[in-house]
Amino acid sequence: MAKLTHSSDITILLVSYNSKDLTIRCLTSITKNCPKVEIVVVDNGSIDGSAEVIESLFPRVELIRSKENLGFGRANNLAAKNAAGRFLFLVNTDTWMLNDVPTILVEYLQNNPKVYACGPQQFQENYSPQVVGGVFPSITTLLWDHLHLWRIFPESISKKFRVLGKHLNSYPCRYEYLMGSALMFRREVWEKLQGFDPDFFFYYEETELCHRLKRMGGEIHLVPEAEMVHLHGGSTGGQNGRETFESFLKLRNSERLYFQKTSGSMYWKHYRLLSMMLFWVKSKITNSPILWNNYLAYKAVPNG
Repeated sequence: MAKLTHSSDITILLVSYNSKDLTIRCLTSITKNCPKVEIVVVDNGSIDGSAEVIESLFPRVELIRSKENLGFGRANNLAAKNAAGRFLFLVNTDTWMLNDVPTILVEYLQNNPKVYACGPQQFQENYSPQVVGGVFPSITTLLWDHLHLWRIFPESISKKFRVLGKHLNSYPCRYEYLMGSALMFRREVWEKLQGFDPDFFFYYEETELCHRLKRMGGEIHLVPEAEMVHLHGGSTGGQNGRETFESFLKLRNSERLYFQKTSGSMYWKHYRLLSMMLFWVKSKITNSPILWNNYLAYKAVPNG
């Protein structure tokens, strides 16, 4: 395998959507910590002046203006087509680097040929550890989380069945998937996978991509030496709305696509039915609007 000889072997891909201030902070962090990497930004039809500011403050950034919001996956696919690097590093605009993350990740990939993709340790703004990934969602993980079985079993067992893992790792470790907020791929792997599935607009696109990567025989690792801060939700253009019925409906529609593509329609029907039952019972017990909106979203999502 050819060794990294120059940071230009790395292309950082960003998708901007009405997140001007965050994008400026992110790009400033990149140019400070890794000044020679190639940077490709797709602006998803922002109306807050993001594209104009990027052109003005960061002239070496390759900016691609989309007339419409392509979503996360399709926009990254477009950015990748315009990238020259042998390593593609997908980065959210609501992140910033605490060290030379791209170089650390590339060196790890070069030293571990079985690893097809990897990502950094991510922190909240107060530097507490953040969820970075976990195991693929399934009926088993659904029951494990909703029945709080993780409170009964030790962490060594629980981490095998929880969808999201929130750990401060001191050494590299294997995950089934990592969050798309900071994820590096070998170029040849990305091309074999053909990037993100364009059927996904937002949510679950990185989980489905990692599922295909695993079927190829590759591994995905977290590399804790590389460190980033992630604001989690800032890159969606301020439309957090995380507890509304509409936001949950978008999430559950993507979840439906994920299960239909990875496990089949019948599996999704069973998963959906069980989820509806669990959210209905828990919402009645707790009177939580969040749980009730989740129940309504599952009810509204097509069964097949």
